[in-house]
Amino acid sequence: EIEGDISKQDAKRIASELLADPVSQRYVIGRVHGDMSKGAWVLEIRYNHGVTDPVAESTLKGIADMKIAGATAAKTSTKVILRGRLTDEQADAICRKLLANPVIQSFTAEKK
Repeated sequence: EIEGDISKQDAKRIASELLADPVSQRYVIGRVHGDMSKGAWVLEIRYNHGVTDPVAESTLKGIADMKIAGATAAKTSTKVILRGRLTDEQADAICRKLLANPVIQSFTAEKK
């Protein structure tokens, strides 16, 4: 998430030139629409408040290096979409034991 006053054109440029690898990644600006997560578990891992987020800091520097003004803050998170039969406890264990470092990160696990 990038906070500030950034045009949609600048947001697309940041996403395509700075944040996403065109060979192996895709990006979405705004909310994901459609049924991509329908029936799946959506797991989101993010840094706790007050923990340094080095990727966010590098992102802000990269935006400044691209001569794009208006970005005031950045936050990163990882979103994982899992399909299959999982219980609440299994989804929680995947987050707690595999994806998140509970010392510096928090997570949500939501069945869609």
